[in-house]
Amino acid sequence: MDAYRWALTWNGLTSPEKFVLVMIADHYNDRVHRSWPSIERLANETALHRTTVMRAIKKLEEQGLVEVEPWTKADAGGALNNRYCLPMYDPKSQRAQRLPVIAYAQFNEDGVVEYDTFPHQFRHGEEVPGYAA
Repeated sequence: MDAYRWALTWNGLTSPEKFVLVMIADHYNDRVHRSWPSIERLANETALHRTTVMRAIKKLEEQGLVEVEPWTKADAGGALNNRYCLPMYDPKSQRAQRLPVIAYAQFNEDGVVEYDTFPHQFRHGEEVPGYAA
């Protein structure tokens, strides 16, 4: 069962909570065991106000359906999109123990800067689940 279908099975959530959970799950990447849509993207996709999206994420986190993993840029500071773990869907989807996760800039093949946890470790040396070499 994919993450999207898993999210659809949850009952007892408010409409905004369920919609946000479904959209986080729709962006879920099975290879890295995370999802990372921005708050703005979730707001656009759900037609909810960004504060409603943030409240829904907080409630989903309180219920254990989502674990929020903040990421920040190592070189310039500043936040990157949060990563969202779905531990009830995927046991390998676990939030880092030390937060925020520090990401390093690198260039992709098109010369565009991307951020990753190069060399695939959290700043305190923990391996990133799904990024094992």
